[in-house]
Amino acid sequence: GTYFKVVDGDDYVNSIELATVLSFLKTVDVDQVISPFYKQYSAEGRDELVSFEQVENGVTYDYNDFLKRIRRIPEMHSVINRTALLRDYHIRLSENCFYVDMQYNVFPMQHIKQVAYLNSPLYLYQMGDENQSVSARSYLKNKKMHEHVIDTLIEYVNANSGLLSEVQVDYINQLI
Repeated sequence: GTYFKVVDGDDYVNSIELATVLSFLKTVDVDQVISPFYKQYSAEGRDELVSFEQVENGVTYDYNDFLKRIRRIPEMHSVINRTALLRDYHIRLSENCFYVDMQYNVFPMQHIKQVAYLNSPLYLYQMGDENQSVSARSYLKNKKMHEHVIDTLIEYVNANSGLLSEVQVDYINQLI
């Protein structure tokens, strides 16, 4: 397809919002579409909306301007990438490794020109399960994987410093 969305095996999407997102994707021609998402804390029975109040619904932005407005790199849960961007620039993630969502967020950055924002919370990110890779216990258990991903981000910045904007480098360094 024209666009590519990652959904982790333990997460899911809101089917009602999916219809809205699919309709929106037919109307835009951008490298990336960003939307809010929910963190769902099942054990606590609560949801937390992660949104982007600093940008307007349906508006297309220059990528660097978008980053400056939201003051961070968008999380994987909010990102829909143009498939050709991933394919044409051979964006590859480490295999058999947790925490590669950071690679997915960073590796395409130098190629992203325009991003559109859709205020439609599609992704439902499951939180609070001790068996998840983001639990404290799992971070300790999989420390080497996390270090590997961080090392690949450092290598990426060093190899592409002349191709990345100052704002991109700043936010990658914050992520690292």
